[in-house]
Amino acid sequence: MKKTHPSAAIEGDTRPPGVDEAVDLHFVALVECGGKLWELDGRKTAPVEHGATSKETFLKDAAQAIRKEFVQSETAEGSINFNLLALVGGGGGGGWEGE
Repeated sequence: MKKTHPSAAIEGDTRPPGVDEAVDLHFVALVECGGKLWELDGRKTAPVEHGATSKETFLKDAAQAIRKEFVQSETAEGSINFNLLALVGGGGGGGWEGE
């Protein structure tokens, strides 16, 4: 993938959407920072706070935010067109910092 991506990106088969264009498919990240759960979405003007979280409760809190904002929201209109990807430490200790 690392070798293929640059050549595919250069081909230019996909044009980026305009700023005002309605886009249903894009990347959103949920992160913990300062004891808060933040949604990072490049299509929004600022990060969106989803309340308190911790490293211990992050998965549960993120799942609740995903259900509320992306699955059950009126704007989702029953659409479940999304994928989830978790980036985790590989140290075997289960900690974010690769303990």
